[in-house]
Parts: sequence; C-alpha cells; structure tokens
Amino acid sequence: MYVCSDPGTPQSSPNNKVAAVTDVAVTTSPGLDERNETNAYIKVITLFFLAHALNGLITDGLKNYVGAFRPNFFEMCEWSDVELKCMGEREMEELGRRSFPSGHASTSMCGCR
Repeated sequence: MYVCSDPGTPQSSPNNKVAAVTDVAVTTSPGLDERNETNAYIKVITLFFLAHALNGLITDGLKNYVGAFRPNFFEMCEWSDVELKCMGEREMEELGRRSFPSGHASTSMCGCR
C-alpha cells in the first residue's frame, strides 16, 4: 500500500480520523453489509466521491475565508489608479480573491491516506 504521509505520523492524525469516519459511514450503510466484490467496489467509489465532496467544501471555504489575490487580480477587477478601487464587475473581483489554497493541489492530495 502506498502511503502519502510520513511513516512516523501517529495514528491519530486528522487524515486517519477522516478516513475512519468515512469508512464507518460506508460500512454501516444499509445494503452494504455483505462482504462480496461488488460491495467492495461500491464502497471504494462512495469513499472517492465523499472525499472529493468534502475536499471541495473545505477548499472553497478556505478560499473564501483567506481571500488571497491571484497574480492577475488588478487586470481582472480593472483597477483604477485614480479612484483606487476596482472598476469592473463584482464577480471578477471576488474571483480574483480566490487564489489560496490551490484547488488542484488539494484535489491531488484528496485520495492519499
């Protein structure tokens, strides 16, 4: 099995707690109590989608909270040096403040356990 984290990480790390909770949630789901190959695939697929859904919620929440500027923020919001404010649409200003954390990086780490 491939491990993404440091082998010296204690078993009570947040990643292991999330994995344990999702494993219990899927294992106790109705109709998935039989131990056969089809149910194993359903559990894996369910965990995959659950992990990506939680990842999206957490990443988007952090992006909204942090509000870090994108490198092209001033072009996106049409910054005015005279009025010292964005002259473009409000949606473009909000989109320009969603740089950190990276959605691609968090998605790439989503499946690691």
